[in-house]
Amino acid sequence: MAYDDEPPSVAGPDAVTRRVKLRDGLAITGIRLRPGACRAILGCPAEHLVNGSMLLSDIATGAAELHRRLLLSDNLFARLALLENWVQVALERATANDRAVIAACRMLGANAKIEIGDVARRVDWNARMMHRQFIAACGYSPKHLQRIMRMQGALRVAHSMPVARLGDLAAAAGYADQAHMTRDFRDITGFTPAAYFADTAPTGWGAWISEDW
Repeated sequence: MAYDDEPPSVAGPDAVTRRVKLRDGLAITGIRLRPGACRAILGCPAEHLVNGSMLLSDIATGAAELHRRLLLSDNLFARLALLENWVQVALERATANDRAVIAACRMLGANAKIEIGDVARRVDWNARMMHRQFIAACGYSPKHLQRIMRMQGALRVAHSMPVARLGDLAAAAGYADQAHMTRDFRDITGFTPAAYFADTAPTGWGAWISEDW
């Protein structure tokens, strides 16, 4: 992503919730990569970027030229087009392993209850190979990605049925039970589901929390 006229930077994959304060008026142009695409696009092991950030020029070729062209762009839409083209060109260099990780990430995101071993078999890997490839391409294990994707599913469900109880939400999102969902939320966000939704959910979501939690 690019902040104002500063050189492009990379925000690595986060294993836990990370909060960043931005100053008022800051112009940001950026692209969010699909889960598993970090190594394919940037050409470096994703574990080097987990929970952190660095300049694009420190890890990828062509960053200086990209920055020069961004500075010459006269609007945010032109900047976004430049970033998209840079990513598309980089993606052409993706290896078979990179594409397999991206496919595996899609499976984990589409089915909250799918077994890791089943995903590994579908991409012709054993469990150890899949774990190694995920660390390199995602920055963390397939199991941890599954936890993140399942929590994202809970957030989507919560916004579609904002008066649901936590037990109903856990079941709809694919958790074994409410306690399972609570553990994941605490580990990843630092909050219980009740506290998280009371602070971030739409109007009306938290009305029942004091009674049910």
